[in-house]
Amino acid sequence: MHEADTLTLLSGRAFTAAQIAQVRETVAECAALPWSEVVQTMGEHLEWVTPTGRNKCASCAKALATLERAGLLALPAEQDCALKAFTRLAARLTTPFPRLPGYASALRCGGLS
Repeated sequence: MHEADTLTLLSGRAFTAAQIAQVRETVAECAALPWSEVVQTMGEHLEWVTPTGRNKCASCAKALATLERAGLLALPAEQDCALKAFTRLAARLTTPFPRLPGYASALRCGGLS
């Protein structure tokens, strides 16, 4: 396998070296834009969308953070707070709601009115 054929797994998606280079270029070109626009642009360029056609923003943000930790790109310093906020939001959206004590047994017994 050639170096150009090497795949990198980010947020559940395999990226080629060419795609990572494209991401680096996009981040560099969009450095002055708000973080949400950088993430949206990355989703558009890579056609990384949900089945309903929306950009996978949380996955894009996590992939960018992973690439930065790996030293493959540098995110603008002023965007760090936005990345952390976006990553926290994504984590909250994927965390299941806590169970309410007694709720399930009340449903089984028909005790809710």
